[in-house]
Amino acid sequence: MPRLSTRVKLLCRLLLVAIAYGALESAVAADAGLRVFRIGFLEAGEHAPHAAMRAAYRSQLERILDTNLAVVFPPNGFLSAQWNRDSCRAMARRLATQSNIDVIGALGPWVVEDLIAAGCTKPIVALYRCDPVSEGLIGSDGRPIYGNLTVDLVPLRYRRDLAALAAIVPVKKLGVLYFASADERPKVMAAIDSLGRTLGFETVGAEGYNNVGTFAFFKAYSALGTKVDAVYAPFLWGMESDKPREFLERLASAGVPVYSSEGRFAIERGALLSQSNITLDAQAWFDAWKTVRIVKGEKPANLPTSYPDTPTLMVNEAVFQNLKLEFPEDLLKESETILAPASPDAPQYTLADAVRRALDQYPGHLAAQEALNSAEAAASRAWSDYLPKIVGSASAYHFDDHAVTNDFGETRNDRYGGSLTLEQRLFSLTAIRSIRIESEKRKLTEISYAQDSLDLTLAVITAFLDCLKADEVYSTAVQYRRGVTYCLEMARTGAFIAGVESPSVGRLRSEQLLASARILESARVRWAARVMLNSLLNQSGDTPFALDSIGFSRTENAREQQMMWMLMLSTERKAAVRDYLISQGLATNPQVRRARQEVDIQRLGLARNSARYFPSLDLRSALSYSDRLRDYPPAFVEKDFSWYVGIDLKLPLFLGGNRRNERRQLRADLNGLEYRRDLTALNVMRDISVETDNLMSALRQSELLDEALGMQQPQLESTVGDFVSGKSGYLEALDAVRSGFDIGMRAIDAKFAYLQSTARLAHAVGWAPDDGKSTPGQALARRLFQAGLGKR
Repeated sequence: MPRLSTRVKLLCRLLLVAIAYGALESAVAADAGLRVFRIGFLEAGEHAPHAAMRAAYRSQLERILDTNLAVVFPPNGFLSAQWNRDSCRAMARRLATQSNIDVIGALGPWVVEDLIAAGCTKPIVALYRCDPVSEGLIGSDGRPIYGNLTVDLVPLRYRRDLAALAAIVPVKKLGVLYFASADERPKVMAAIDSLGRTLGFETVGAEGYNNVGTFAFFKAYSALGTKVDAVYAPFLWGMESDKPREFLERLASAGVPVYSSEGRFAIERGALLSQSNITLDAQAWFDAWKTVRIVKGEKPANLPTSYPDTPTLMVNEAVFQNLKLEFPEDLLKESETILAPASPDAPQYTLADAVRRALDQYPGHLAAQEALNSAEAAASRAWSDYLPKIVGSASAYHFDDHAVTNDFGETRNDRYGGSLTLEQRLFSLTAIRSIRIESEKRKLTEISYAQDSLDLTLAVITAFLDCLKADEVYSTAVQYRRGVTYCLEMARTGAFIAGVESPSVGRLRSEQLLASARILESARVRWAARVMLNSLLNQSGDTPFALDSIGFSRTENAREQQMMWMLMLSTERKAAVRDYLISQGLATNPQVRRARQEVDIQRLGLARNSARYFPSLDLRSALSYSDRLRDYPPAFVEKDFSWYVGIDLKLPLFLGGNRRNERRQLRADLNGLEYRRDLTALNVMRDISVETDNLMSALRQSELLDEALGMQQPQLESTVGDFVSGKSGYLEALDAVRSGFDIGMRAIDAKFAYLQSTARLAHAVGWAPDDGKSTPGQALARRLFQAGLGKR
């Protein structure tokens, strides 16, 4: 049997799809009283906002249909011209005569014009256009000039866009790259030039086309032929896949900011600014509502062409930074800001990196290191009391004759002398006690250094976690405002469609302002957290950095919490863990060890006080040279060299009561230190018990809130959907959005409360991070399992 070619196989598949579609349409039509209308789409070419609009339009159509209507989308009813005008004209002629299409959705430039030129009499819903007025689709009466056409119009688009750009970017010369649909370019450029003169800048436009005659942004930008301060590109049509990103990044690398009218699509790909005039779903609802009215018999041209909107300015912070533009703080409250990722040149820290850098560079810890060096030097100096002390001296003088006369002539004018002395302490109990005390003080300084290391490590971990938490809180606050904005736009669109004033619009607008205030507060907290971490890393507060959150993701955190649950499944296991941690804390916590060491040093002080009544024994010897006396041989000749050796014995008999009073003071201080030692132990036991309970509480909360998060998302979508469809009021939708925000925030709080409690618990026990790669919770759980607590 011969093999079928690929082309034949494809035709067979298309035939099967058509047969299946026909069977489906027949089944739908067979339903009693159900009227079916069929929608096709024609787009100028592939464009991400086109696909998003088609999906939203279809979803809104299916949501608002009357019970006696049904919509189908024929599989052969979607055509894309791939940004080829000739292909678009051919496809327009095809759709204009295609019998299984009742309404055509048009996306992008040219499409409406080509459908009209093809003699299309079917209703046309223009879903994604730039400027229908300048494009000649709307007449002087504000209605479409073709009876079978309805369009969406954004009033004052150019004025809004250029005013927003000029308010933020210093522009003297603006390049305009406009993708025209027909012959409207001169009219658009004249309007933009007039606005530019009003706003104080010059405009220059350019064109460039590819080999099939389609507007090409790369060529058009190269054709500007002059240096511009910014570029205005309302719609980035004609660029597929990642071409829009490549174009915007190319301009950014050249120091040229770009303003686009395509909202989030443009901002996420590298535009500096954009206006989001209305959420996609709200616009799709508006167009779906008009489509249903068309199906019911209304004339497309008689339907509304504009909807109420409150544009949201969108900002790309990374482009601001790359272009070295000042980022106005007011933008945080007036716009939706896409935060910049850390610069590739900025240091990236894991938790271990941050702790290591702080221990190496934090001035307070360096001071503790110097204190340790000082204590070591003091201990060595105390030992020097038992080392021999050898001193050499020499002298040479010339005296005048009067000095010789005054000595009765027994001395000479030139006199010489020298000595070499040796002192060696043979025994001193006081000195021995002092040496021991200084040695113990050195150990005390080592303990203090260990405590300082633990405290600094906890501070860095806390600051590191605060930065991660602040990032999550900020992201949640942004998502909350998006949710409120969605409800607001849908409420505004619903009120317009219903022809009534709805109290929900004002109430949701107030909530949107409150959401903006939350974003400002979370941005402040985020900045403060980063300043704190920078200070611990011995950097200026505004130093940029990136944090590696490995080990702290939601999945990793859930796995870690599950491991911790295994250690504390029952009250008995929890008590065993707590008791083990307390025993370890009393043995290893530097605060407890310091308190014990202070008591030991004080006892040595008492012993030194007693030693003051013991005798001391010192060896002294010297070898001397002297040449100063006048010789009278043979009666007298001065012996130049002499020496001596002997022992000094000192026995304290009465010290005036000083030793007794000192002893009373030392004993009282010892009692106080013993009480403080016991208090320190109690505090450590208390801290370990409290942090163990905090850990368990955070584990329980996280479990409940994870379950709540899983339940909340579908409930939120359902409630907001009911509000949009009119099945419930705005209060229910607002409550659902608020509830979702509150649960999300509480989940974040519980997650980081757990992480912070593990760090504080390890600190209370006195355990430093073991390998530098684990989170505090992982290191804690590993030690507990190694102690056999996971096997009980």
